Amino acid sequence: EPGLRLHYYASQARLSVEPRIGLKYNVSNTIRLKAGAGRYAQNVVSTQNDLDIVNFFTGFLAGPEETIFQQGTNTPTRDRLQGAWHAVAGVEIDLKPNLRLNIEPYYKDFTQLITLNRNKLQARDPDFMVETGEAYGLDLSAQYELPNWLVWLSFSHAYVNRDDGEQVYPTVFDRRNNVNFLTTYSFGNQNNWEASLRWNFGSAFPFTQTQGFFQNVDFTNVLQTDVLTGNFPIGTILSTERNGGRLSSYHRLDLSLKYSVDFGKHSSLETNLSVTNAYNRENIFYVDRLTNARVNQLPFLPSLGMTFRF
Repeated sequence: EPGLRLHYYASQARLSVEPRIGLKYNVSNTIRLKAGAGRYAQNVVSTQNDLDIVNFFTGFLAGPEETIFQQGTNTPTRDRLQGAWHAVAGVEIDLKPNLRLNIEPYYKDFTQLITLNRNKLQARDPDFMVETGEAYGLDLSAQYELPNWLVWLSFSHAYVNRDDGEQVYPTVFDRRNNVNFLTTYSFGNQNNWEASLRWNFGSAFPFTQTQGFFQNVDFTNVLQTDVLTGNFPIGTILSTERNGGRLSSYHRLDLSLKYSVDFGKHSSLETNLSVTNAYNRENIFYVDRLTNARVNQLPFLPSLGMTFRF
């Protein structure tokens, strides 16, 4: 299935030509090969800040309309769009009529990434800079189905790196390993009871480590600034190795029990009892870089809900 996407970005006065292709071949009744590739572009820039240890909020800006330059040069780029080539392959295998295995390696080549210029020192320096990058990995998933059971397991191993012209570094969302396990069981006279269990594990995200602190003295009014006894805001000195540290890993178990009953053809009642973070794992939500204070995500959290449909 070939395809072609044409996107005209009016603010950039640029036409993006993006060819796509998808392939699938049935080797047999139980084995299927698949592949896909394409060119992708976007005009959105992330506003993540290295001063944050955990980026729990990410804003987005429209792409820059000012001139941006190729890495380490004064040569303007051909356009101001972010672009990448994506390629994925895979195989689906039916090991049994009710057991399916899926394997998908992938590779993404980010030919141009635009980000805020963290190296800006003077007003005349550009606000944005160009990076390149790549992402690659392997996704594995298995699904097992019985009349009353559903078991789903997935595992991914991935690498996401960028090059800002000075160093190659892992991005803040470079999670090496990720595991998801889900199982549901239906029971009762009319299968109106459903119990489910979901467990997720994620290896540590990277962050830029703190190297030191300093008093950020304001010299706008030198004659009235007492540099010896003044109490000035604390500034942070970041490590020269970008995203060289790793946070703790993440894992969580969620449980739920659902009961459904129908009242005729047009109304029903659903009751759901759930427990979030069943073993009360302390997963990082936010860390204050100055005080090193840590805020965790949801603790052990039971809840009960009812939904009436009519």
